[in-house]
Amino acid sequence: MNSLKFLGWDKKPKTLYRYIKEGDIFAFQIKTDLFGFGRIIAKNPLGVSAEIFDIFQPNPDDLFKNYDYDKLSILFITILDAHSLFQAKLDTEWRIIAKDTNYNNPYINTYTSINPIMKIMHNPDFSKKMEVTKEEAISEIKQFPWKDEFPHHHYHILELLIKCKPELFTLPLLNFMGFEKFISDTLSKSKK
Repeated sequence: MNSLKFLGWDKKPKTLYRYIKEGDIFAFQIKTDLFGFGRIIAKNPLGVSAEIFDIFQPNPDDLFKNYDYDKLSILFITILDAHSLFQAKLDTEWRIIAKDTNYNNPYINTYTSINPIMKIMHNPDFSKKMEVTKEEAISEIKQFPWKDEFPHHHYHILELLIKCKPELFTLPLLNFMGFEKFISDTLSKSKK
């Protein structure tokens, strides 16, 4: 943890893609009093591969007060649209809150995304690839939807969280940053 430089929520409202680095820790606002967290694993041609932690707090600056950074539980790994989330701010607030200067990507030999159209899997930085059949790709994505190889926006992450952590979305749906209808519709579809 001594390699961790804490910036906090208010330090950098925007981060240009070129300044995003492997090991950057980020927070994202789910609702007015609920934040999720993650870490940049690697840049790639679609944006960035990132871990989404299984941690949710009412204050974005509480992550390191309440959890041991070296033992954070991972909910899933996915590709994020870094430009729209961290720079252009098209949906809600996503901010870099800390930097780990000694981060070593543990997934360099792990296939973390899959493209059913191209029938190929990639590791986080796309330096390694493996061919798969279309059927294998579709089956894998049905089981692990976060592996679908496209740049995810905020609403895609909400959709994945609804599948993995539905308890975050209790009724009545209030203060979800304008995504109440989307969440309600997604919850309705998931019950069918």
